[in-house]
Amino acid sequence: ALAASGHSVAIHFASNAEAAQACVEACRAVAVSEHQTFPVVGGNLGNAGDRQRIFDETISALGGLDALVNNAGIAPRVRAD
Repeated sequence: ALAASGHSVAIHFASNAEAAQACVEACRAVAVSEHQTFPVVGGNLGNAGDRQRIFDETISALGGLDALVNNAGIAPRVRAD
């Protein structure tokens, strides 16, 4: 839906790069502008260093961040990092 409405979308994966690439292709299929990008960033969100790298790579690829969609996993009641 974000790609179809003209947004660029960073796609994160933990271990399934093939599924992430399939998501990129699905986004490209509905993209409305040739300027939209769909960078893939991999890493373990359970690791603080990986989280920082994922964030840094996303900002570098997209030039900024307008929204964050958390769509997997369950967060702890209290963040400890």
